[in-house]
Amino acid sequence: MVGKNPLVEEGTRVLVVDDEPFVREVLSRFLSERGYQVDVAEDGQAALALIRTDAPDIVLLDLKMPRLGGLELLRILRDDGAELAVITISGHADEDTARESLDLGAADFINKPFDLEYLETSLLAKLLQLDR
Repeated sequence: MVGKNPLVEEGTRVLVVDDEPFVREVLSRFLSERGYQVDVAEDGQAALALIRTDAPDIVLLDLKMPRLGGLELLRILRDDGAELAVITISGHADEDTARESLDLGAADFINKPFDLEYLETSLLAKLLQLDR
């Protein structure tokens, strides 16, 4: 067990969006142990419904998913005017895809397999920038 991160504010919510159950489980467990409240979605459509119902503080978003992929979800969120912190993750993206996700408003892009400590550092950096 890693232990709660003292920098994580009580009630900080992270939405993990990934079509791979193993990735959702690993991220959910790691982030929960660090003190985050974690919701999960298996694709962009499920994530969009959760975001529109009760937006999380930050979203970890896989780019390659069935039904509605990460880039498409980023476009919808941008077009909706949503001001949502998003970190994109992918095991299949090239440099152009990573750049496109950043151009669409993602705060960071992380390749899979990812280092969990780096992922949390990126999360914390973005959360510190938010006016919460």
